[in-house]
Amino acid sequence: MVTIDTPANIVNGTRGQTICTQATWIDVGRFIALNYITHAFTVIQGPGTTITERAGRVLMSLFLPLWGTARVMPTIRGKIKRLIENWKKLPETEQQKLRREDRQPLLRASRAEAFRMIIGFDSDGNAEVPAAFKAAEITKKNIDPDYLDDIGNTHGQNPVKLDHYGFLGVKSKRKDEETPDDPSGLTYHCYRLPRPFITEVYPLIDGPIQLASQFDIVKGIAAIVQIMFASKALYDARGRQIDTYGYGAYGLTVMPYLWMSFMNLLAGVCDPQYSHNYIVQYGGLKAPDPSASDQEIAAEVTAEEKTEDAEAQNDRDRDEDFNKKIAGAVGLVYGDPQHFKKPSHEHYNTHNPLGKLHVAASIFVWGCSLALPYVVIYTMTGFLAQSSTVRERLAVLGWLVAGQIAVIFEPFVWRYLGAVAYGIWLVSATIVLGGIGVWSVVTVGNMILASGTCIRV
Repeated sequence: MVTIDTPANIVNGTRGQTICTQATWIDVGRFIALNYITHAFTVIQGPGTTITERAGRVLMSLFLPLWGTARVMPTIRGKIKRLIENWKKLPETEQQKLRREDRQPLLRASRAEAFRMIIGFDSDGNAEVPAAFKAAEITKKNIDPDYLDDIGNTHGQNPVKLDHYGFLGVKSKRKDEETPDDPSGLTYHCYRLPRPFITEVYPLIDGPIQLASQFDIVKGIAAIVQIMFASKALYDARGRQIDTYGYGAYGLTVMPYLWMSFMNLLAGVCDPQYSHNYIVQYGGLKAPDPSASDQEIAAEVTAEEKTEDAEAQNDRDRDEDFNKKIAGAVGLVYGDPQHFKKPSHEHYNTHNPLGKLHVAASIFVWGCSLALPYVVIYTMTGFLAQSSTVRERLAVLGWLVAGQIAVIFEPFVWRYLGAVAYGIWLVSATIVLGGIGVWSVVTVGNMILASGTCIRV
């Protein structure tokens, strides 16, 4: 090995040699910017996210790359499921094919969780509109809290009074919570769609529909750039760096960022991105038969209306008045209101091969995300400490392990301890992990300055 220290950092060497030069703070800044900061540009933002949410997600992903990976896992799992379903697709009639093609923009938006449904409640928290939710005895308390979303940017006009984030990151209680949103005495809230509703979205009228969306080329390019630089950092860690620091080598810190950028790139290819949420109206328990003609569907609806009693007629009129309060609805969604009582993960059907395969894909992706950094570290270092210090090893593994623990426990804190406990946990985790992250970056910077910058020629 030839080591040359020159002010201009100009070196000469023969093939196979490792050439090192004295590192400067510029080299430290370059390593941090190319391997950590560029990662922020790959973060996938959900539909309707506000500026505050976007900033928070970028910061969370910088300190917790596994958190950013978890955000895009549903998109990738859904793509795997759709590919499998396409292999087993049954023959379609011409009418079914036409209706499916008309629904494609709606189905893409629904898979991206870009749709919201509005439900009206009386002063006691009981659902009043849509009428089917009243009949199903839906209340504010028995709807799973994961579906509530009164914060996101939503297209069009609707009677929901938006909430906002308050102290400790908890959604603040509306000051006018007890005040009805309109003369009917109802208060309205916006909800995500449960999983069984996602494939049951249809246009309001026959014919094609277009929803504003885009495949984010900038994020894709940023992901590719980050993958390239992180891969180079891992490659450069071989030899002198690992011989000196073992599994405390600073180049290994890029592994979770490399994986997340790869997952973000896949997710960006699978589904388009939506800047806003879109409102869909509730259509009923069961969607129209896709093989039926328009005349047959209209005749069926007319027959149902003729057999309605006075109460059913009154409920239908209330629903029509309710829908008039919403401007910009883009479709009708069908399904059982009882699905709103179950959390999202309970809607996976594990009793059929597709459901089992979907769960297996989830376990595989999560397993890779958790285990891959340790597999790479073991493959490259054998978990040998070499001459690294405890501080240097903690800078690599401590940051990784602490971040994984925080991400794994996050959903349990939210679901079982409540919003206030989650807010306290969120602030505490941000302070602790932020401190660990800053300390780890400073340690990495000192390691770069001590070891110099090396390349194999």
